[in-house]
Amino acid sequence: MTLVASKTSLACVVITKNEEANIRDCLESIRWADELIVVDAESRDCTVELVRTSWAKVWVRPWPGFGRTHCLCVCRMCAFVKYAKQWDATRQVVSHPEVS
Repeated sequence: MTLVASKTSLACVVITKNEEANIRDCLESIRWADELIVVDAESRDCTVELVRTSWAKVWVRPWPGFGRTHCLCVCRMCAFVKYAKQWDATRQVVSHPEVS
């Protein structure tokens, strides 16, 4: 699977399973990333469909556990990005009123 055509500066990876309640706000809060990849563990809700309506890329795959999934993401991304950050779907970046 090809991620990007050229090496990007920063990619965020969000590992999900049944996160339809959180995924929109999460993705919107990290729009500043050059590349956004969601690795979904075969969600049974609308998580994947919601991601596909955003600008993020999505991989759907069986769940071998968090550690193995995280390692897979890092290994696949090393050739494509300078920096990678794993992000939790329940978290959001919130701007501070004094920082603009």
